[in-house]
Amino acid sequence: MKPHKNDANFPQKPPNDARRGVASPSTSLATIIVAVICGAVAGWAVGLLGWSVLFISAGYGVLCGEMILRASDRRCSIGCNISVVIAMLVGAIGGRLVVAALVMRSLGVKPPLGALDVIADLVSPSPIPLTALLLTFAFSAAWIRYSTRRTH
Repeated sequence: MKPHKNDANFPQKPPNDARRGVASPSTSLATIIVAVICGAVAGWAVGLLGWSVLFISAGYGVLCGEMILRASDRRCSIGCNISVVIAMLVGAIGGRLVVAALVMRSLGVKPPLGALDVIADLVSPSPIPLTALLLTFAFSAAWIRYSTRRTH
């Protein structure tokens, strides 16, 4: 006789969290730290490379996505994905602000907007740096989603 799905002997599927695993707080913190560092590097480098940054940003986004996955032990849900993109955005803007403040302090220069002038530089002469940052975030998020779906 075939077991019925409500029978105690019927093999039950574990809930989704048990199959994929839930990240510990230390793993989540490591994931956010890696995302902030990746965002800071992207925010700093995006203004230095010119138009070629559009091609480099896709590869860097995939590299960041893989580093974030390794930091999270390949346990990254949609909530983790959203928080990683926000952390990369905070890292990119914060990285640009910190570098600008350090450079202005060492040179003794005071632009009209202060350190916020570097945020305006993302779109002011050309939208290429902002586009490259958005591409980096998009490729990183896509790599994380694709890789977590592929492994489970």
